[in-house]
Amino acid sequence: MLFSVLLACAATPPPTPLEQSPDPAAAVAERLERDAPEGVLASIAVIHGQEVQLLGEPERLYELGSISKVFNAWLLATLEQEGVLSEEDLLSEHYPVVPQGDGVQIRLKHLASHSSGLSRLPGDMSTMYLLRNAANPYVDYNAEMLQAAVADARVKDPGSTWAYSNFAAGLLGQVMSDKVGEPWAQALDARVLAPHGLSGIGELDPPGGFNAFGEVQPWDFDALASAGSLDGDLNTMVAFSQLWLEPDPSMASMLSLRFEGEPMNNGLGWIQGEGFWWHNGGTAAYSTFVAVDPERDVAVVILLNQSSPAVTELGMALMALERGQ
Repeated sequence: MLFSVLLACAATPPPTPLEQSPDPAAAVAERLERDAPEGVLASIAVIHGQEVQLLGEPERLYELGSISKVFNAWLLATLEQEGVLSEEDLLSEHYPVVPQGDGVQIRLKHLASHSSGLSRLPGDMSTMYLLRNAANPYVDYNAEMLQAAVADARVKDPGSTWAYSNFAAGLLGQVMSDKVGEPWAQALDARVLAPHGLSGIGELDPPGGFNAFGEVQPWDFDALASAGSLDGDLNTMVAFSQLWLEPDPSMASMLSLRFEGEPMNNGLGWIQGEGFWWHNGGTAAYSTFVAVDPERDVAVVILLNQSSPAVTELGMALMALERGQ
C-alpha cells in the first residue's frame, strides 16, 4: 500500500489542456519534451501575419520529411507558370514508362495529390528491403529502380481515390528533374527556394535525432528525394509560412482541390483541414507539422527532433486554438 502511495506521489501530473493554458504553444512544447530523452527539442512558431511567437532554437536544422511534398508541388506549379509542363499533362508525355492497367491516364496533378492510384512505396521496396536498409531506407533507391517499379505497378482509375504515396511524390520529382535536366533539389532551389529567399531549406546536414529506442541518424535520398529529403530551420519555415499567408497567383492556385472525398481533400501538395491547409512529415529521427490559413492570416509550425505521432495531433489542436475555434 505504502509503495503504491509513493508511486502516486512521484508520478508526473497530467498536462494542462491546451485550451486552458495561458500559452498554448509553450504547452505543446512541454508535452512534446515531457519524459523525452535528453536532447529532444521542440521548435515551434505561432504566426499571426507579421507577429511571430518563437519557441526552441529557431536556427537549428530539422529534417522536414514529407513537408517536402508541398515544395515538390510548388515546383510543379512554378514549372507550369514557366510553360515547361502542366499539371494536366499525362505522365506518359514526360516519362518513358507508365503503370499497367489505367496507368496511361495518370496526370501530373494526380502525383501531387495522392490520387494517382500508386501504392505508398514502390513494389520493390519490400519488407525485406526495408529491414535490410532500416537505418537509411531511401539512400540506395535510384532512378533505374524507380523506372522499373513504375513499369511493374498496376493502377485503376487515377483521380478516383485518395491513397498516400511516397512512390507518386518521388516519381513526380523525377519527372521534373528529367524535364529540366537538373537534380530535383537543385531545380527546386533555383526556381522556388532562392527566388523566395528560403535559403535555409534544402538538402542540408541536420544532426541526428531520436526514436523510441534512442538516437538515430538522418536519412539520405536518391530518386525518391522529392518525397521527403528536405531539411530546414524554424526561421525559414516561418518565412515560408508567411509567404503562404499572402500567396501569389501561382501559389494560390495550389490551394484549390485536386481531389475531394474520403479520407482526405487534397490541393496541389497541401492537404485541406477544417478551414486551413496543412502537411506533416516524419522520418526515423524527426516529426514536423505546418498549417496555414490565408483567410485568417494564421500559421503554425512545429519541428521536433524525435519520431512522434503527437506532433500532428498537437499541431492540429494548436492551429484550431490560434484560429479562434
